[in-house]
Amino acid sequence: MYFDMDEIEPRVKAGDYKWNEKGERVESFSSSCEIRSVLESQCLHLRSNCPREINRVILTGGASHNTDIRQMIGDVFGRDVYTAPVADSAAQGGAKRARYVHNMPDVPYSAYFTPNLTLIARPIQENRS
Repeated sequence: MYFDMDEIEPRVKAGDYKWNEKGERVESFSSSCEIRSVLESQCLHLRSNCPREINRVILTGGASHNTDIRQMIGDVFGRDVYTAPVADSAAQGGAKRARYVHNMPDVPYSAYFTPNLTLIARPIQENRS
């Protein structure tokens, strides 16, 4: 895990925290492993901050075009990954989320907003161990 600043949740001091597959602390990884570790660390941090269980992940922007990143996100979250076929979909998604919060309907967001989504990755169970 990589933390540029002290983190509140989980409570941890800034620093790089690395373990091998046996759970032993290590000082460094190979360059390719280091790059993947940074990305996986960000995905794990996002997952740890989810307020509840989610049933899908919707990617927008650059990440939605990178096959490796979208697969990694699917594996970390253990959920199917989708993208919306809309230019500037991040801005549109933010506006729809704001409308949902403002209206406070009695249905979950996934039922309130069901865009035309395209499945772009499915979690691979072997990658989740």
